[in-house]
Amino acid sequence: MAPVTLAENAPEQTTVATVSASNNGGAVTYSLHESSPNIFAIDSLSGVITLTAGLNYETDQQYSITVVATDPAGNSGLSNLIVNIIDIEYIPPVITSLSTGTLTSPVPAANVTNAIYTITADDPDNTSSELTYSISNNPGSIRVDEDTGEIFLNASPGYPVTFDMDEITFDATVTDDTGLFDTEAITIEILTADTGGWG
Repeated sequence: MAPVTLAENAPEQTTVATVSASNNGGAVTYSLHESSPNIFAIDSLSGVITLTAGLNYETDQQYSITVVATDPAGNSGLSNLIVNIIDIEYIPPVITSLSTGTLTSPVPAANVTNAIYTITADDPDNTSSELTYSISNNPGSIRVDEDTGEIFLNASPGYPVTFDMDEITFDATVTDDTGLFDTEAITIEILTADTGGWG
């Protein structure tokens, strides 16, 4: 069989190749020889070979798969397939939300559970569901939803919240599933509702 190539970020269940053999005595069934890597599987009837685990170019750049084709009489034949792995240069995510925001104090009781800021990011290597958000240098008055990037007040619902500070500052971090990340300092200015000025 001709060699095939796979990118190292190929997802599980990716079709690697399809094996085909004919026999006048009946249908041929397929299996992988025990020497084949255990990150591949083959459908015994269709001969479709699929990937069953993640790849890492830094660990393995090539795999050799041995396919066994067996006819109804039990006669078998072997065929070898070389799978070459392509290196992928991963790009870290980038925070795209503004580095500043505003919050009016006091925060009405009805709005205490609303998000006061949302960290957003762009990552060509990953979908949004594969990004994780976190904050550091947190003054303790806020928390983050690690899946959505939304920032919330650490306050009891049903009660207004008043701030006696001019701003809330923290470091926002977005991390992808390979461990690459981006961090940006965020400042949320506190606007005083009763004066319309900055507190």
